[in-house]
Amino acid sequence: MEQWGQALVKRACKEWKARREKKKKDAFQHDYSDLFGRIDKLPKQERDDVYAALERVAEIETVSQEDFKVISNSVLSGVERESVKKSYP
Repeated sequence: MEQWGQALVKRACKEWKARREKKKKDAFQHDYSDLFGRIDKLPKQERDDVYAALERVAEIETVSQEDFKVISNSVLSGVERESVKKSYP
């Protein structure tokens, strides 16, 4: 009975965390949709990498929306600079 209860609580905590992370990511995507126009201009691999990185940052509980904005702008600016460097030999 104890093992069953522990497994049930563990599963409930995992589901709650996943829902909380999704809600936070959805809020960031809505609030910072202006970034996605810049991201979509990147080559596919870089675009996928930036989306993955920003999703990971959005999952961090201690990152506020303002922090996320600063971090995402920095990440995106760095990737854009590198993308430009690759375009010109």
